[in-house]
Amino acid sequence: MALPIEITVVLFGLDGTGGFGVDVSAADLEAFLADALPEHCPTVGARGQRSRVCYDVQFRVQHAAAALEGLEHVMRTSMARSWVVGEGSG
Repeated sequence: MALPIEITVVLFGLDGTGGFGVDVSAADLEAFLADALPEHCPTVGARGQRSRVCYDVQFRVQHAAAALEGLEHVMRTSMARSWVVGEGSG
């Protein structure tokens, strides 16, 4: 039996703008991870027998700027609402 599992990898400072200028392609890293670990089958017990359940691993790799845009929008919306609510209650 194979259960799907999605792992999100967020790259911080690997977009070429950091101090060392390292630029990692999110698509290339995602392809590398998919090739390196397409599935994971844990072992069970002291004998290390392979489990009957394996995980079909899907990676989603993105740079921090793209990942943080959605979070920033949610935070701005929440802060704007709390500011408006707080203003009327005082």
